[in-house]
Amino acid sequence: MMRVPLCFALVALLAGCAAKPESASPVAEPQPAPPDAIERLVARLSASRGLWLNGVTPRIDLPATAPVADVVAQLFQKSAPAVGAVTRHDIIESRQVRIPTHPADIGPDATYTAVLVDTNLGRRVVLMQYGPPSGGWWSRSYDAETSI
Repeated sequence: MMRVPLCFALVALLAGCAAKPESASPVAEPQPAPPDAIERLVARLSASRGLWLNGVTPRIDLPATAPVADVVAQLFQKSAPAVGAVTRHDIIESRQVRIPTHPADIGPDATYTAVLVDTNLGRRVVLMQYGPPSGGWWSRSYDAETSI
């Protein structure tokens, strides 16, 4: 008679050991941060093998030492995106990026300043670079959400 309750106790004990506690949650693996607007633009332009350089851009006649804010302001004064004129802009971030025009491109010509800008038209990414062939600042503005 003693064997039946002992058997049930042993089965209950084994079942309890095998079950996972309800309160324990699995440890989640850290997920990489999604690419930001600048990273997405750089990836897209890099994949185009330099085709993105085609087209007309305004020449900005400022010295190489000009502040980023001055170059951005002149770009928006001299050109307007297809959706209208930029009448207000605030710089959120700027950093150096490398956009090769072909797989072997590792020279200084592949380095640009990328500027994330909040405008009255939404967020934009401005790419700019001083030097040839323009002799001043080359710059172009991209919609941070739809054109990337």
